[in-house]
Amino acid sequence: MSRLPAAPGFLTERAREVWADVGGRLIEGRGLNADDLPPLGAYAAAVARIESCEAFLAKEGCVLTMRDAKGQVRDIIEAPELAILTRERAAVLKLGDALGISQRARERKAVRAFPAEGGDFGGEE
Repeated sequence: MSRLPAAPGFLTERAREVWADVGGRLIEGRGLNADDLPPLGAYAAAVARIESCEAFLAKEGCVLTMRDAKGQVRDIIEAPELAILTRERAAVLKLGDALGISQRARERKAVRAFPAEGGDFGGEE
């Protein structure tokens, strides 16, 4: 694929920016094929959700106080964004690995690219 297709309509504006950035880098780098498009969309959506959760938590904090109509404290709970953040970070790691853009994927590529000069194991004979 020599050109990145338009981002899927379900992606948010920020996710479409990630799609364009990462997709463009993939095309310039290792290449991109149709099988990469679903994980690229999921990756872009996850990055956008991570950023949204981080912004929420920076503003509201990690703990939410639930009050009734009279203003009385009824419960104190962990912000749901913490669970979303954890889940999306894990997804980004997996999807980045599948797309070949994670640190682990780059390390695997570097190991495979080791020149096999001389002998069976690349050493001197």
